[in-house]
Amino acid sequence: MATPLSLIDQAVIITLRGLQGERDVSNVFLVAETGIEPHTLIRILKARREVTIGELKLLATALGTTPAAIVATADARVGSLA
Repeated sequence: MATPLSLIDQAVIITLRGLQGERDVSNVFLVAETGIEPHTLIRILKARREVTIGELKLLATALGTTPAAIVATADARVGSLA
């Protein structure tokens, strides 16, 4: 059984999914833009595995933002839970 993701990892994934929805970007687009394997992308977006720093950089670029902006948003989400 997989180890549960940390709160910050979960918040990063929620942020990624939110950006994907806001920008109306499909998984097919993200796979094509990032080179991330489709099954890997799905596992990331379903919070079944952590996103690596390299993958985060690729996804952020494809979504028109930066890894720092994604992490800052995720950190704010986690902070609001405290």
